[in-house]
Amino acid sequence: MGESSVFCRLLDEGKEKEAKLALRGTTESGASLEQQREANWRKILQVRTAGAQFSSSSLYWDTVQTCYGTTTLSNVSSSRLPGCVDTNHCPSYGLDQTGKATVARLVTVLAYNSPDVPFIPLLYPITSVLLKQNICEEDCYSYITMLVAPPSSQNISYFTQSKSGWDILCFALKPLAQKYVKGSVSFLESEFGQEASDEFFQSWPWWIFENLELKFLSRVMDCYLYEGHKVLFRTALALLKLFHKAVLDKKGDWYNSTKKDGIHKTFASYCTKLNISPEDLLKTAFKIPRFSRSDIQKLAVKLEMEAKANKLHRVGRRTKSNEELSVDGGPDDRANTQSFSTPQHRPSGTYPIHHLVSELLSKDQLMSIWDELPERIASVKPTLAYSSNEHGVSLTTFFNRVDKYEPTIMVIRTTNKEVFGAYCSTSWGQRNQKNDKGMRMRYFGTGETFLFKFKEGSSFAKYEWVKKEESDSDDDDENQKKVTKDRAKELFMSGDNTMVTIGGGGGTAIYLDENLRFGQTEKCETFENDLLCSDRDFTVNIIELFGFNDISW
Repeated sequence: MGESSVFCRLLDEGKEKEAKLALRGTTESGASLEQQREANWRKILQVRTAGAQFSSSSLYWDTVQTCYGTTTLSNVSSSRLPGCVDTNHCPSYGLDQTGKATVARLVTVLAYNSPDVPFIPLLYPITSVLLKQNICEEDCYSYITMLVAPPSSQNISYFTQSKSGWDILCFALKPLAQKYVKGSVSFLESEFGQEASDEFFQSWPWWIFENLELKFLSRVMDCYLYEGHKVLFRTALALLKLFHKAVLDKKGDWYNSTKKDGIHKTFASYCTKLNISPEDLLKTAFKIPRFSRSDIQKLAVKLEMEAKANKLHRVGRRTKSNEELSVDGGPDDRANTQSFSTPQHRPSGTYPIHHLVSELLSKDQLMSIWDELPERIASVKPTLAYSSNEHGVSLTTFFNRVDKYEPTIMVIRTTNKEVFGAYCSTSWGQRNQKNDKGMRMRYFGTGETFLFKFKEGSSFAKYEWVKKEESDSDDDDENQKKVTKDRAKELFMSGDNTMVTIGGGGGTAIYLDENLRFGQTEKCETFENDLLCSDRDFTVNIIELFGFNDISW
């Protein structure tokens, strides 16, 4: 652990302000802090979990046994990650395969024990950094458990824990930058365009966790673990201020590179070549005057109201291949989150479905469906949100019970004992949203939606979205026909107080009447499916709907 920790000694003496300044490097050298890091991080965990009622580490190994059936790490795949992880952003900071498998196990166990936390993009990178710092596995789990749910007495925040919360975090930096480093925002917008600048600002957490070298990130983490997420905002503002200074010279290399390659690529390159020390970066961050946690809290409230009013809009969401996501220069430094090329059952321990009781599906049938779910959803603990046998056949009751879940799986059994259904990618509550013209959305959902049915002998058939084919035609009439045809391929979900439908265009894949008693199945252009049961018209025996993330925030 290196020499005796000044930070730990100051905390033991009750000198919290002095300890904070020491950790920032104001009174301690960077070399000393690096030597003391492991001891400092353990001390922070001890302080932040003071008074905890139980040991997270003892719970950890019990849950590992529950999830995987063994504590042997060789059974863990580093590419199988729970739904709370953003698989597009999984930096491993040079961890080997054993390290990456350990990170996967840690985040999977946390997701299993915290099913009410649907989306934490920073969970994977922070877990990787903790493990990289030689914190043992059970202490890593205690740490990330504390970061997700710090005791209320600590009055500190580390993570956003939902998709909406993450969006608010991503939108928060630009208003703060306009207040504290206004010249940087104005310059970027005037020189490189507002849309490119907005996209750049909305990706700001990844400036820190993907663009910075580990020696800088570790120093940021020193302060973040003790002071909370305000440190991330300060660091991002400091990086923005430094980058602005670098590109200000219109004859300089950084300006020309930004004009040629765009802000994202040039900024990432700039961060890897910072010609200052980690201590100087933090000094710049903490020199920003009159910046406080209350500023972030007030802004978060304002943005949350705008989000509820649907006034926040992402600019140009980007997807990256595993190669593009490398931190240390190679594709192997990220968790490989690609699916198997041939569908196959994952180890049963990685599925949180052992508790499910279904009147329609056997465990093997449940496994068949779970094999086809998106990676981020497959490890989320599901809930039986609706059963017609248990909750009745009122369409109002159906919507009241299922609207708060996203995504959902609908399963239907007919009176002829035929079983089929659909994975519905978005909430049924979206039927109440309005478009730009103030009209209720007739169809909603995304291309992740799919149909399925079980044939004789329980063999499984899946019907995916028929994706649009791009055309280079310049003929307006032909393009108009193509738009109409493509629209028919995007009729995923629909519902009102008289019916529920899935799939459309030339027919409806699944139609249920207002009493959830009678239905129809037809071939449709959205999925190009076969009939899902032997007869076009069917009578419902029972309907079940399983919900995943509770989005009723």
